Amino acid sequence: MRLSTKIKYTLRAITELANYYGKRPITIKWIAARQEISISYLEQILSQMRKAGFITSVKGPGGGYKLAHPPEKIKLYDIIKLLDGKKFISTCLKQAIYKCEGVNLCIPERYWEDMAEVLERFLRDITVADICTEQKKNKEKGRQKRKPKRV
Repeated sequence: MRLSTKIKYTLRAITELANYYGKRPITIKWIAARQEISISYLEQILSQMRKAGFITSVKGPGGGYKLAHPPEKIKLYDIIKLLDGKKFISTCLKQAIYKCEGVNLCIPERYWEDMAEVLERFLRDITVADICTEQKKNKEKGRQKRKPKRV
C-alpha cells in the first residue's frame, strides 16, 4: 500500500493540531510553515476535514483550526477511509476496466483480501494521539544523540 500525498499531508496537519489540543486554535499559516505544505493545498485538506467533523474552525482574531475530538478518539483508519474510500487496497483484478479471463482461478485475490483486513484492523488501532506520542519519542531520541559528550 502506498499512501497518497494527500493522506500524508492530512496526517501531518491533523497531528500538528493534535499537539495543540485543548489550547488555542492554530492558524493555517502556522500549520503550513511548520509542516511545509502550501497554504492553498492545506485549505483544501482542512476544508474536507472540517466538513467531515474532524476539525472545527474559529473565526476572528485569535482564530484558526482545532481538533473537534480528543486525539485519542481519532483513528487513522477513519481519516484514510474518508480520503481514499473504504477499500484502499485493490482486492482483485475483477475491478479493472478489462475482464480478467483467469478470475475463477485467481489465488492471490484471497491474499489481497486478507491483507486488506489486517491493514484495516491495524489502522483502526492507531490514533492521532499515538502518532503524537511517537513523534515526541523521536524528538527526544534526536536530542539525546546531539548532546555533546563530556570529557
